[in-house]
Amino acid sequence: MAHTGRTVFFIKDLNKLLNSEDNSYDLPNNFLLQLLGISFSHSRALLATELQSTAYADKFILPVVNPGILLPKNLQQPKAEK
Repeated sequence: MAHTGRTVFFIKDLNKLLNSEDNSYDLPNNFLLQLLGISFSHSRALLATELQSTAYADKFILPVVNPGILLPKNLQQPKAEK
């Protein structure tokens, strides 16, 4: 089974988190966890919606998970809020 979905966020004042040294964004880990949780829940909903009228309805589901397990190991330690 293949599934593609997109969750887009508008993050107010994101430019304040820009790390100009390496042209990346320095997002606090608990904020990343919120984004991951929302994105994963959205993926669950998209998949359930796409499968509801097929023979796969109620057979393929994404489980509810702690979004912390989705973070790479090097980000699992809490980073201080700015």
